[in-house]
Amino acid sequence: MSTPMPRARSMSANTGSPGSLGGVPADAQRDSSAYRPGDLTTALCHAALSPFMRAWYRRGLTANDFLPRPEDTTAHACGPRPARILLLGGAGPLVGWGVRCQDLALPGQLARLLAAGTGRGIDVTVVVDRELALEGALSVLADRDLRVDAVIVVTGAREAVTLRSPRAWHQDLVALIRGLRAAGPRSAQIVLAGTQPIRSIPAFRSAVLGGIAERHGSRLNDIVREVCESEPQAVFAPMPAPTDAHKGRYRSPAGFRQWAEVIAPHLVAGIAAGGGGGRAARDPRAGKPGREPACESTHCPGRATGMDSDHVPASRPERPRTNRPD
Repeated sequence: MSTPMPRARSMSANTGSPGSLGGVPADAQRDSSAYRPGDLTTALCHAALSPFMRAWYRRGLTANDFLPRPEDTTAHACGPRPARILLLGGAGPLVGWGVRCQDLALPGQLARLLAAGTGRGIDVTVVVDRELALEGALSVLADRDLRVDAVIVVTGAREAVTLRSPRAWHQDLVALIRGLRAAGPRSAQIVLAGTQPIRSIPAFRSAVLGGIAERHGSRLNDIVREVCESEPQAVFAPMPAPTDAHKGRYRSPAGFRQWAEVIAPHLVAGIAAGGGGGRAARDPRAGKPGREPACESTHCPGRATGMDSDHVPASRPERPRTNRPD
């Protein structure tokens, strides 16, 4: 039976009617208090830029439509007493752009690292929507069984590019963490993965707009770190720029493994100790008690044919030219 989720509080969006500060939206006036001292100018500039940044973000998502990405929603690594992991995220590393299955993307890479480090099996469930914003994350989990050993939240790219206000971002984070704690087991670990450097995303490499978004992403990461220091069970895992940039390749499995290597150390001790709230039902793949489950190989479309090799393009391929008769 699924544990009912508490309703998330409605957070204010970055819109509003003109206020008293020369036409600056009212929410920008309120949210400016969340910036560091002396950053009021930045708050006002972001309020003016946000419509353009939202349009640029939409264009960036469309630019990735041609890329392969996983259609499956689970990953597994063999071992006894499988731990249950929930991966939740929006646009960013969890979408898996550049590979065709979760086994090659972040979930599969993380499952194998955790299994190797804990001696347990790992079952990963992925809830991802590239349109998902942090403020709506609780709502997509309303019908989910949250009896898991850990929840990993991978989001922030949208908020960095669209210039989500620091105050609203802080409220979103606290609401999410407390909602997860209320709905899941007390022992479940919560990992908040930081926003990768925005200009490391090919669609957002613009020197000007990308630079603005990257600086804002860094500020949002600082807030995540501060919130995790004050909220029980929550830890912050900063996500670096991937180092797998090959010519003609958007993202390789090595890049997803690099991110998994950042997240896994935060979970190994708790999972190895048998903590967490995953269901204790015996894995149906297991044979006799105490024997490791017999695992089938993961089916990954295109893997055997090399379609997940470095031949995945980093930019939209051009249409072939055809010779018209005179």
